[in-house]
Amino acid sequence: MDLNNVTDVNKYKLAVNPNTPKDILIELSKDYHKKIRRAVAYNLNISVDSLRKLAKDNDDDVRANVARNPNTPEDVLRELVKEEYWRIKESVAKNPYAPIDVLRELAKYQDWTVRVAVARNSTTPVSILKEQATDNDIDVILAVAESAISSMEVLLLVLENWRSRKELDLLVGKALQKHSKLPSWAKAIVTTKLLML
Repeated sequence: MDLNNVTDVNKYKLAVNPNTPKDILIELSKDYHKKIRRAVAYNLNISVDSLRKLAKDNDDDVRANVARNPNTPEDVLRELVKEEYWRIKESVAKNPYAPIDVLRELAKYQDWTVRVAVARNSTTPVSILKEQATDNDIDVILAVAESAISSMEVLLLVLENWRSRKELDLLVGKALQKHSKLPSWAKAIVTTKLLML
């Protein structure tokens, strides 16, 4: 297919389509328009070789999409996480194949959105969630409380952290109430606290 005669709109449609053949995605990965390269970088059908090349793109958001792509090799994720741009770190934290040691490092990162992404990653180990249960940021605590993989021990730490705050957050309380792993006696404490709000 000759992409020289294809409009940018149609190139974008090809770039986001998971059924677009790899050879076309390779060509689109070299496009002058960063929006098209961003879409290609997140396409699950893109080749690993193209992901490696896009990981060196001059556009931060292209690299962030490479970091989020579950087909991105571990060595590329390890390189991308070294970058300063927080959105790239957040994207690595969202990747279900991010290495555990990288997730552990990102769980302590200064930007709360990166820490939330770690807590919401379905492959984050309970040991990391346990550390995050005592985070100072309410959004991180909420993400831990909402995580299906949080253990009873982790949820009890969230409850303790939540109860020790001067101002109780309604969303954290409701997330704790809904969680199937929180024991009924602890849910009773949450209910009592929520009634006082």
